[in-house]
Amino acid sequence: METQRNQLTGNSQEDLRNGNVNGASQPGGENKHIQTASAKEASGYQNVVPPAGKVRSSSQRKTNSRKALLKSVTEFAYNVSVVGVRYVANASASPFRRWVWVVLILIGAAFTTYQILTRIQRYISHPVNVIIRVHHEHEMRFPTVTICNENRASRSKVSTLGK
Repeated sequence: METQRNQLTGNSQEDLRNGNVNGASQPGGENKHIQTASAKEASGYQNVVPPAGKVRSSSQRKTNSRKALLKSVTEFAYNVSVVGVRYVANASASPFRRWVWVVLILIGAAFTTYQILTRIQRYISHPVNVIIRVHHEHEMRFPTVTICNENRASRSKVSTLGK
């Protein structure tokens, strides 16, 4: 009969039952910091069905799932850049205040949607209004141009300083 060895530790099931870890026995409780695995863990088998005390009902799973979802939605609401969403998710605010923010956000979203849809419809309809009139001017006025010297140093004063 061949002895199966755990791929991770190299220990056989018999070694683990006898207290031998990595081929060496552990006499009299010495080296208690070394943890030994059970025979099932050593052979690579894992218990698929949780123990009787760990079985959760579907309502418990739904509750845990809802809590996790609520937590992630709340975290998202506090970090999103939409102005009023964090006030809706604020549990310490009064329900009236939270509903006011919900209504304001919905009104803003509805108005934005309306504006986007009307702009798209207008773009698709291709309204073009072009009026061309040709008017010739016989004499064109030339604009008056003034050139200002913004140099603060005078040439004559600079030349006297250089001598």
